[in-house]
Amino acid sequence: MTSVPLFSLHATTEDTPTILLIEDNAANLRVTRETLLGANYRCVCARSSEEGWKALLEGHIQLVISDLSLGAGALLARMRANPRFAHIPFIIASGERRNDVVQSVMEAGANAYLTKPYPPRLLLTNIKECLAQIHP
Repeated sequence: MTSVPLFSLHATTEDTPTILLIEDNAANLRVTRETLLGANYRCVCARSSEEGWKALLEGHIQLVISDLSLGAGALLARMRANPRFAHIPFIIASGERRNDVVQSVMEAGANAYLTKPYPPRLLLTNIKECLAQIHP
């Protein structure tokens, strides 16, 4: 599956944040996308960091959520080095629980780290906090 176009189940406005979701597990993709849409966010989906980079170049993304195993670290570094994308909040989602891994991605500039499986409410709280940092 390639990039999935913009999804919206609810009425959205120009001000509705668009979230880039990078996930290759179909079940995780479906659940997370439904969570985002249910909270009235727009969602662009990608299956790899390279597809995610293309989505960043093509669209107006306000936040990125990426599985760590899909090259999230490299994408995060690429974004932080580019003035056009450096301000965009980045949430890492992973089954990896080791403290050194979490510390490493947080030091690299991630705004949040969620260990899978995480409750949808925790994801939405992190999104809200990240977006509040760029739109106080």
